[in-house]
Amino acid sequence: MCILYSLAKLHKTIDIAITFNFLLTIHNYLKYRLFKTYLQLMLDNMTLYCLFGGKKMILLQKPKPKHSVMKHKQTLFSMLLLSLVSATPLCSNAQSALDKFHMELGFGTGTPKDKMTPFGANIDLNYSLTNRFSLHALSEGTYFIPKDGTTHKYNQAINLGGGLSYTILPSTIENNDAFELRASVTSTIGSSDFKNTAYKLGLYWVGNPKSSFSPVVGVGYSFHDFRTKGLNNYHGLYVSIGFRF
Repeated sequence: MCILYSLAKLHKTIDIAITFNFLLTIHNYLKYRLFKTYLQLMLDNMTLYCLFGGKKMILLQKPKPKHSVMKHKQTLFSMLLLSLVSATPLCSNAQSALDKFHMELGFGTGTPKDKMTPFGANIDLNYSLTNRFSLHALSEGTYFIPKDGTTHKYNQAINLGGGLSYTILPSTIENNDAFELRASVTSTIGSSDFKNTAYKLGLYWVGNPKSSFSPVVGVGYSFHDFRTKGLNNYHGLYVSIGFRF
């Protein structure tokens, strides 16, 4: 009997210990989850405090879905508006820089000399440094046509080079046209019997420099220094007619 009584008492003690440990485990778990939830809410509130203007928020308060959605929409709209406003000066600056570039296509000829007349086409890419000064990148293809008018590969020269221009009479409200003084130096690339270094100085009329399409007419003096022995250098007046884009 004593043995049975002792076993029953031991079993009851073990049950109480197990039950106490189980309750203690549940208590610790709930306490940990409550602390974790409290910490998470605190971090969320701190994040919202930093993002949305420093407004104080009450801890452990459930957010209102409608108000939260509306707040997010207002924030996204504000960020989008700020991005557009910030991008406007960049687009304006890019457009202003692009407006300083111009391209000209033209044809030109010169007075005959030694039974030879130059005739060709040119491409001029220019950039306005200031209201009056501009840089020019030039490509010219010229045929030095003999008196009989025949053209061959050997009497053709393609020159590359650059130049500088100065607007002596800029356009005004009353007059849209402008006058520019231009100087350039180009040199032949590739093989040609008429390899030369060309120097030009001329006065150019631009119909409307502020327009996206305007006529360009130039008159001046050109000098071609030929590198082939026995070929006399060319110099004479020239006329150029083209368009600016």
